[in-house]
Amino acid sequence: MEDYIVAEKRQINGNELGLYAIFDGHSGKQVAEYLHSHLFDNILQKPDFWTNPKRQRWICVQTFRSVPRVDGQLAMARAIGDEKLKEHITSEPDVAIVMMDTDVKFIILADDGLWNVMSNQEAADCIRELRDGQETYEELIKEALSRGSHEDISCVVVAFH
Repeated sequence: MEDYIVAEKRQINGNELGLYAIFDGHSGKQVAEYLHSHLFDNILQKPDFWTNPKRQRWICVQTFRSVPRVDGQLAMARAIGDEKLKEHITSEPDVAIVMMDTDVKFIILADDGLWNVMSNQEAADCIRELRDGQETYEELIKEALSRGSHEDISCVVVAFH
């Protein structure tokens, strides 16, 4: 199974919008490709998406806290397309809109390959002084491997300037 990473920005109505996501490979490549092709457009077409005129530094965050494994396989609470696990999970995302402080430097999105061996704070400390986007995610992957991660490691670091 391969993860599918999306890091896409669009300029719409004078606003720069970004979609950053990691889709796991449990549902197959077709599901990940479908989400990559359609998810951003579907979000933008929601009638209530554009109703807040003060969207300066807001971000939609899909919240995944510590979640037990589903059927001993998946450490997740949401899934799209994984039919055999449907009775245990939902495809409805848990979304919150959070006002970001101006001192937020980055957001780290990653899968189990990173989070099974590092805490949020350890990951943030690992890249705090790095400036280059590619260098940041490469450092996180290198650190996860040095800590013995045996899973696929996918990581996106969204930097704010």
